[in-house]
Amino acid sequence: MKALGIDPGFRKTGYAVIKEIENKFLVVEYGLIKTNIKESPAKRLMEIFRGIDTLIKDQSPDLVAIETIYSGKNYQSLLKLGQARAAAIIAASINGVDIEEFAPRKIKKIITGKGNASKLSVKYMVEKFLNISLPEKELDISDACAIAIGCLMNYD
Repeated sequence: MKALGIDPGFRKTGYAVIKEIENKFLVVEYGLIKTNIKESPAKRLMEIFRGIDTLIKDQSPDLVAIETIYSGKNYQSLLKLGQARAAAIIAASINGVDIEEFAPRKIKKIITGKGNASKLSVKYMVEKFLNISLPEKELDISDACAIAIGCLMNYD
């Protein structure tokens, strides 16, 4: 089974395609969809949509796993996060891929055993699961990997 994990963001959307083979996880592809802050919100959302749409067409994941919105950010940040999520969800829906949504605390609990784990703890465990080193400062990528792995571990 292959999952596309998405850590949505208006400025940077992290993604990871993870494949599970005999209870082992293999990274197929990971990266960031970056939007230009000088562009209009509509153009930025279209960039997120196109990036996810292209990934789905190229990688043919069995499912898409995306992080839910969590509180604690300001109103404008929540709106932008919701819009970025919507762009990714629409891309998956148009391509007929099942979507699983996970709260950040649930993913952290699946990956580290603690729902309040730090982003660095999640990164550390993801690197252990995948036996790779991820970019040091791009925690959106390790979060996307964690979302995909957590989904595969939790999938019925």
